[in-house]
Amino acid sequence: MTKNSKESSESKEGEGKCKCAEIIQLLVDDEASNDQIEFFESHTEECLSCLEEYQFDAEFKSIIREKVLKLNIPNDLIPSIKEKLAQYV
Repeated sequence: MTKNSKESSESKEGEGKCKCAEIIQLLVDDEASNDQIEFFESHTEECLSCLEEYQFDAEFKSIIREKVLKLNIPNDLIPSIKEKLAQYV
């Protein structure tokens, strides 16, 4: 058994669901390591549900990115918000 097929087998739990959610989010956010990318590509050759979940999440993020209005905010806004929140903690 190769390392990737062993990881693939180990990533499945219970009712056939995979534990790839973390890797999928890293991929969607362009934060996955080369090893994670390689594992996921190999894994999705056998696991269509993980591939579909990745495709859905990537498309969802793309749509949100297109629809979100980007505004320039004042430089002091974040410190001001933190200061006000600190009053309640």
